[in-house]
Amino acid sequence: MKPKKIIFISALSAMLLCACSSDKAVSETAKLYNIGAIIPITGDNKDIGISIKQGAMLAIDEINENGGINNGEEYRINLVVANDESKSQYADYAYESLKKDGTNAVIGLIDNEECDMLSKKFVKDEVVALSTSQNASNAEYDNVFTLCNSDKKTAKELAKFIYEKKSCKNVGIIYSNTDDYTSISEAFTSAFEKNEGEILFNSCCYEEDMKTSCMDKIIETLGENKPDAILILANPKETASICNKLKRANIDSCIVASKSSYGIIEAIDDNTIIEGVNLYVDYYKESEEKRVKKFTEKYKEKYRVYPNNYAAYAYDSIYMIVNTIKNSGEKDINKVSIAEKIVDLKYDGVTGTEMSFDENGYVSKEDIFIYVKNAQYVEIE
Repeated sequence: MKPKKIIFISALSAMLLCACSSDKAVSETAKLYNIGAIIPITGDNKDIGISIKQGAMLAIDEINENGGINNGEEYRINLVVANDESKSQYADYAYESLKKDGTNAVIGLIDNEECDMLSKKFVKDEVVALSTSQNASNAEYDNVFTLCNSDKKTAKELAKFIYEKKSCKNVGIIYSNTDDYTSISEAFTSAFEKNEGEILFNSCCYEEDMKTSCMDKIIETLGENKPDAILILANPKETASICNKLKRANIDSCIVASKSSYGIIEAIDDNTIIEGVNLYVDYYKESEEKRVKKFTEKYKEKYRVYPNNYAAYAYDSIYMIVNTIKNSGEKDINKVSIAEKIVDLKYDGVTGTEMSFDENGYVSKEDIFIYVKNAQYVEIE
């Protein structure tokens, strides 16, 4: 096996470009096909970027172990990573770095603003982008696709679950101050009220609010309103912190969270605090689905940690790109217009079954609800 290489770009010290190859079963004469990844390898969101890189490399290892891509000419898959630190001002530089390696497919892009900034270039350069951002497909141009369900579908499913499955007729909402969570909150309010449900409380929290009297006031207000359910739209650590404050205040409302809270078990020491919390997800590590279980076990064996949903998105992204290329039958795979052909793909992945993309670039799949029981995730039938 050839060693993995890391190439440092000196023009911006915060940026790096690293090429990661795996060619166990691919012949020495195979050509190289580069897939780019624009992700944070440093900065506040570096853990997300590392998960994406690891999920992608697991898929690439598997593909290369099985001969890579061969439509009459053999290719080895190679991942080239550009570090954007999850900052939109670095996105253009990261993309230009990838272009030097001749890629026509990019994964990652966890920031909506990056997708908007780069979407015109993707069309011009005939590059397809598979993003892990829920609002990525709102971009003006057609070459951006997202493996997340849209905010509207997420909100609709959350509203249906709370109103019908949990029989909760009123809700309090706490959401972290991001574009994604704001959009879901607004769409949820509309969907829940259409079901004749009532929103008793809706509050946006900044990160610094989590440890201040501002959050204490929010918890006090929730205690006064006594909503049947509380919807939390936040990351795992924020969700765990909110659940802790709710428990201390003896608020026993049904708690429901979005997929961004997946990992809540790992984010808190005392799991009794989050016992019974419901989550809307597209991947969870305890799944008994054969392909999901295989992915989880192989990832854990390779990296010594369990995968999160970002690793799962990256894994599926690589396979969707490669399967699209294989289905094209094009001998020179660099000539394949992936953005045009990926809309015809149906793929059974680890984040969904019979996954495909709709006319707006959003993935079409059915997500699932799980809940926390004895420090484990359990699927809700």
